[in-house]
Amino acid sequence: MGTLLGLPMSHVVNLFERLERLGVTAGHLERVRNDRDYGAEVAKLIKTLDQKMAGKDYEITVDYSLTLKEMLEQCAGNHGVYHKNINEAHFPRPDRRDRVCKRLVVVNPHRRVTLYEGSEELERRGVAQATIEDLFSLGFTGLDYYDACLIALGTRWESVNPEEGLTQQYVVALGRTLSGDPHIWLHDTSSSFEGRYLSLGEKK
Repeated sequence: MGTLLGLPMSHVVNLFERLERLGVTAGHLERVRNDRDYGAEVAKLIKTLDQKMAGKDYEITVDYSLTLKEMLEQCAGNHGVYHKNINEAHFPRPDRRDRVCKRLVVVNPHRRVTLYEGSEELERRGVAQATIEDLFSLGFTGLDYYDACLIALGTRWESVNPEEGLTQQYVVALGRTLSGDPHIWLHDTSSSFEGRYLSLGEKK
């Protein structure tokens, strides 16, 4: 079927699979696939939810005395999973042990963007790129009601393949599995970010 108003159909399908537990039936999904007008209304609703979240401020406290592993475990909870390469060897911690209050904002450009374009979008809105410490301190606030992922562009890991002599950059992404469990992984920055990836920024 392609996309609806620029939204990948796979995201709409995943959304309905999760909402099925709340009473959304296969008939609703079938109607989205076959009824263009109804599908457009669903896509419009999802974008409205994006817009409600995007621009919303979140006040957090970052505790720099915690290790990265402690932050990860605190963020993921008992049932969450996270990538083994998210560790202090690849993501060195800042040399500080204080607690800092910050104001974060979620930015969604509503289009596919590259890492460079995502960084430009944050700069255009006058916010700094959030770090993984910011990301883990915010956690899953606001991500419970639909399929979306938060990314922190302010911290990156450069992985070097010695055999091929290639360097690849990764950023950390935070989202949920279809079962609703927390999921924290690495996103390859050589590919673009779709609209379901929301950039996290720190207000200056």
